[in-house]
Amino acid sequence: MTVLITGGAGFIGSHVTEALLQRGEQVVCVDNFNDYYSPARKRRNVAPFLEQPGYTLYEADIRDAAAMERIFAAHHPEKVIHIAAMAGVRYSIERAPLYVDVNVRGTVNLLEAARKHGTRHFVFASTSSVYGRAKEVPFREDMPTDQPLAPYPATKKACEALGYAYHNLFGLSFVALRFFSVYGPRGRPDMMPYLVTERVFSGETITLYEGGQMHRDWTYIDDIVPGVMAAVDAELGYEVINLCLLYTSDAA
Repeated sequence: MTVLITGGAGFIGSHVTEALLQRGEQVVCVDNFNDYYSPARKRRNVAPFLEQPGYTLYEADIRDAAAMERIFAAHHPEKVIHIAAMAGVRYSIERAPLYVDVNVRGTVNLLEAARKHGTRHFVFASTSSVYGRAKEVPFREDMPTDQPLAPYPATKKACEALGYAYHNLFGLSFVALRFFSVYGPRGRPDMMPYLVTERVFSGETITLYEGGQMHRDWTYIDDIVPGVMAAVDAELGYEVINLCLLYTSDAA
């Protein structure tokens, strides 16, 4: 099976790529190695894959519709895992045009290429940030997500809606996975686990937001990857899934 993965040189993408190769899939990786954080980190992520049979790397931008068309025409992937995006809620606040351009237009380019070239199944990396200020926990997939608090989650919500349109019109199976703050080896250097650890080791001051009273759930990468792989295998029509760990208590 040929699987095309976007953002395959990044944190989550490189771990998913490794899992795909380990089970013998043909992997087509698309990544533009942008400088949101060090491109050298991403090149180190993919270095172990470059000589592996069944791995093809394209340094390309998902906003380039012609490039996406050429890649799909060359490989005709049966399935797509779309992880590439401009990430980060706070960084998106004053950069809405960039986030719409990359996240929405780039996703439409991929959906169009998938439609034209017979891709059966599309797995989309969404975010728990679409829930906004929801008070009820744990979050459920049927809760309202129509009041995003920043451009980043707004673009992810838009892509979920576009996925439904392509499912409805063209029969594309589409699964949106809402990630909950993933951490682990190869993690992004702009995220809290890396920033806090780095400052502890260097003796620098740690910045506390909201007076240090902020609460957040984190999901380890080794728990995320099996969920992504299960979503790749499950052609569910159209589905939105919270991908996280749910802890319950036996206490009465």
